[in-house]
Amino acid sequence: MKTKMLFTSLFLFSFFFHTLNAQTYRVAVSSKDPAKSGYVDLNGELIFQASYYYYYPYTTEGTALVASKRMNKFNLFDKMGNEIIPEIKIKIYVDTWVMPVKPHVYNDGMLKVTLNGKWGGLNSKGKLTVQPVYDRLTDFYDGYALGERDKVFYVVYKNGRETLIENNEAITYIKHFSDGLAPIETNGKRFGFVDTLGKIVIAPQFITVGYFSGGYAWARTKNKKIGYINKNGDWIINPRLAVANNFDVESGLAMIQARSDDSHWLYIDTTGKVRSFSLADKNYRFSEGLAIGRKDKKVGYLNTKGEWAIEPQFDIARHFINGYAAVKVKGLWGLINKAGDWILQPEYKFVGDVAVIK
Repeated sequence: MKTKMLFTSLFLFSFFFHTLNAQTYRVAVSSKDPAKSGYVDLNGELIFQASYYYYYPYTTEGTALVASKRMNKFNLFDKMGNEIIPEIKIKIYVDTWVMPVKPHVYNDGMLKVTLNGKWGGLNSKGKLTVQPVYDRLTDFYDGYALGERDKVFYVVYKNGRETLIENNEAITYIKHFSDGLAPIETNGKRFGFVDTLGKIVIAPQFITVGYFSGGYAWARTKNKKIGYINKNGDWIINPRLAVANNFDVESGLAMIQARSDDSHWLYIDTTGKVRSFSLADKNYRFSEGLAIGRKDKKVGYLNTKGEWAIEPQFDIARHFINGYAAVKVKGLWGLINKAGDWILQPEYKFVGDVAVIK
């Protein structure tokens, strides 16, 4: 009897544990047949049909943003396709210089919106939790944004609370958070980093900087050389590079160029060891442990050893996000996993990035 009760308890615990930790995958697709456009699961089953021009990835909370072709009408939907009515009409700044034009979308469950020339933020339920009072507001990352109001700078929280940044009068430019730190510029000359409490933890001393990823960020010195620093501001790779990118956490590699006239990208690890991959004619940055590589006009994916993890066979490929990547073959898009298996067959006009709803 005790054994039966123990088994039942373990079964119920396992059921509730897996239920609480279950993840739902959604991906936007567009088809020649409008009735097959909208959001699907990883089996290709249409969760709900949506006749819009732009479909953006779901937030982890389960909210999708869609837009009309002219970018003058935006709607929100939950994960089952029910419309969410926001507290204010969604009006979003659009980067018209990016082709195709696109708005700033949800980041970290928050959507930047503008009202009467000021910036605020909607959460995934369409609630205006950050009032539109800021002259400038970065996108939210890691639960925080930086905002400027009347030439005063703040760390802004998702619930609208704010914290004054120290040495405020010297700040002239702000960027978004990444890995818990955000770049700031002081006196229009030097960049440093501020934490989520508004404390300047790395003194402004660099000409320009990248974003922290995996605990490291690139930084350019006054002699125009680039190296990598840790969160204490110490050099882990001394400045000797011409071009550098952020580290990919999974691979531990970042794209670099030792000289500005290099045509071939190299990779560097956190010890400063440089690697050159020769299989690809052209290679790109790592994302989730794999890098896009081009060979003989076809595209595949390289592993950290420079070997083909997925042989070049696609016309166009995008970086892996949440374990999947959209690829194009003979004019149509599909979706693959990291083994190169088709998850969604190439039969769509467009396939978006896979979103995970928790």
